[in-house]
Amino acid sequence: MKRALAIFIVMMLILAIPVSAESEVTQYGEAKSVSGTPPMGGRGNDDIWANANAYYLDIIKVGEDTGIKAYFKLLWSSTHLYGVIDVPDTTPNPDASDNYQRDCVEMGIDFSNSRLDSYENDDQFHVTIRTNGDGVEFKDVPGDIVGEQFVWNMEESAAGYMIHFMIDCSKLGIPLSAGKMLGFDAQVNDNAEGDGRTGCYAWNDDADASYNNPTYFGEIKLVADSADPAPAAVAEAAPEAPVPASAQTTAAPAPRTADPIALFALSSIIAGAVIARKRK
Repeated sequence: MKRALAIFIVMMLILAIPVSAESEVTQYGEAKSVSGTPPMGGRGNDDIWANANAYYLDIIKVGEDTGIKAYFKLLWSSTHLYGVIDVPDTTPNPDASDNYQRDCVEMGIDFSNSRLDSYENDDQFHVTIRTNGDGVEFKDVPGDIVGEQFVWNMEESAAGYMIHFMIDCSKLGIPLSAGKMLGFDAQVNDNAEGDGRTGCYAWNDDADASYNNPTYFGEIKLVADSADPAPAAVAEAAPEAPVPASAQTTAAPAPRTADPIALFALSSIIAGAVIARKRK
């Protein structure tokens, strides 16, 4: 009886010790394959883009909610990754001292999903696309993604602005196939008042750190057009015109806990040592 009580007390003490949580991926998405080439213009509602999943940038990580409800879509072929980022910001403002303080779109891609905490590989990229259309900014990019490897344009309308981009992975030496996992995140900076960003929205990064830390990316799985359903934890709704419904989950990652079997073994050893000492 005393031994059982001692084991129980030791186990409770060990379980009470806090275990630090680690950053985990909270967003999962799927990019469908295409046989044709998606157009680099239009509002993204043509037949090809209408078949793609839309994922909303719902995390407000800087400032306040200024009403921007942006989303992105991704498609892929054996040679290219295609993307659309639709931003319903009707007052794009490119005036600010720093690029990220302007109205702009940022995205990060890790083609190997290496989960490194810095940009070290040739297949990791961070791109800022400015709304005044004067070019793009690549941060800490080891590889060469400029020129024909990365093609983009921006289209403005009364509904906001839309970014189309196309990455020629064959020229980068990056193979694409069904089942491949990518690290990915998209971000919109909103300069609503003209003197710096007042809001910042992301798909996965809630710490405003993905610009230099790819571990804050979400995950995208490349799937065939008739793909298996996403994991049960992800609620995916059927697309609706003109903008498909979100297909993401925003559940916070559960904190890590100690392994119960290891705890029981450790507590048994400690309890046994305590009882043996008392018997001497």
